[in-house]
Amino acid sequence: MQSSVGEAVEKFRNGDEESAFFDLLEMPGDVLPDLIAAFRNERLPKTRAFLVKAAWERRDPTAVPFLGEALYGAQEKVWQEALDGLVTFASPEALEILRLACFP
Repeated sequence: MQSSVGEAVEKFRNGDEESAFFDLLEMPGDVLPDLIAAFRNERLPKTRAFLVKAAWERRDPTAVPFLGEALYGAQEKVWQEALDGLVTFASPEALEILRLACFP
């Protein structure tokens, strides 16, 4: 499955952002580990933010800890996407991550 995520990332890098995004949203199965691996190996903020957005837009609550990790990144585009995802989930776990970010 990692190659499918990699193919979507390449598509994104080549300017086909919308198609790449929907490829990631529509991938069957649990692609979150592959998204996280791609995120951790990526250096470009725009691509990292894209991967975070894809992770939360899949609406899989198991992405919440990953969003918490991304929230503490130095890249503004990345932490903004993580924040959007955590607010969208608004689960007790997501709210606790947000509380700790605001009031450590």
